[in-house]
Amino acid sequence: MTPLPAIALGLGLALGQAAPEQGGGPGQAPAPAGVPAGAADDGQAGSGAPAGADAQAGATDEQARAERAAAAAQEELDGLRTQVEALRAEVEALRASGAESEARTAAVEQELAEARARRAAEAEAAARSPAERAQATGGALQRMDGALRALAAGDASGVDAALARDAAALQAARAEAGRRGAAEEAAQAEAGARSLAAAREALARGDLYQARLALGDAALAAAAANRLARQGAAPGP
Repeated sequence: MTPLPAIALGLGLALGQAAPEQGGGPGQAPAPAGVPAGAADDGQAGSGAPAGADAQAGATDEQARAERAAAAAQEELDGLRTQVEALRAEVEALRASGAESEARTAAVEQELAEARARRAAEAEAAARSPAERAQATGGALQRMDGALRALAAGDASGVDAALARDAAALQAARAEAGRRGAAEEAAQAEAGARSLAAAREALARGDLYQARLALGDAALAAAAANRLARQGAAPGP
């Protein structure tokens, strides 16, 4: 072999070994200058994945924020509803308390009105009492006078019944005078009633004389009670 063909053959072998590293194979464009082989392909293959993950993460965060906002709004609504219910219960309690207070006030006013009416009636009765007692003892005195005349004439018919009515009148006057504080008048009315009882006992025995004596004592006591009652009934100066 001559030296020239040997040099051409060596150059051809050298170029054949270097071509795959620079060209990458038949039909493939050579890599840009300064970029390592395969780096461009790796960048193109991974460029879409991070953008999709970021979008999904953003949607998840937005949904979480919306759920938190809805929960907060529901909690606030529940709180407001609880406050409204509490206020409604308080209003109902106040309304019930007001109605109860009005009922108590009405009851107290009714009691006061009744008490005033009772006091007025009692005052009116107390004012009338002396005149009524004087009328009762005065009527008893008139009947006793008629009984004394009948007994003096020896006629005892109907006298016992009349004395029974007079005794009842004097006992009623005694009770009323005692209730009104007229102690002396009450004592005189009671003494007259006791004398009338003695007169009736004498009549029952047929002793008209003793009946007349007892009836006279009863008339004196009734007259004293009548005088005291009329003094109480007299208007003041």
